[in-house]
Amino acid sequence: MSLIGKEISDFTVQAYTNGEFKPVSKNDILGKWSVFSSIRPTLHLYVPRS
Repeated sequence: MSLIGKEISDFTVQAYTNGEFKPVSKNDILGKWSVFSSIRPTLHLYVPRS
């Protein structure tokens, strides 16, 4: 789903940049090109069939 040109809600997240984590908010990125990626970890269990 493309959200290009849509306004986003206010947020503050931890971002890893220049070797350290720092808080980033909506105000930090306003007027700048931004790409967001989200990784949703899942646990896959391998159970051998007997």
